[in-house]
Amino acid sequence: MILIVGLLEDKDVDGIISEMMPIGSEFITVNPDMKRGVTSECLAREIEKKGGKATSVSSVEEAVVLAKKLAKKHKKICGFGSLYMMSDIQKFLGQ
Repeated sequence: MILIVGLLEDKDVDGIISEMMPIGSEFITVNPDMKRGVTSECLAREIEKKGGKATSVSSVEEAVVLAKKLAKKHKKICGFGSLYMMSDIQKFLGQ
């Protein structure tokens, strides 16, 4: 499964990533559109420290485009983390 993630600083970033590692084959990290968001680069580094594959992008739109390319026909896409980006993910997925 391709996972799109953006998190806020006040969340248990390490715990959330640890829980999601077994689910995702690849992570795409994004910057939440808020000042207190964890940067996509920092999230990607944390995922890679745990042995995951992560790509940092600058926007939700870019994340969805990349996720669609990576998922092709056989993988699912899931967005999680900040609720503030969920409506953007749905919009760019066409839902």
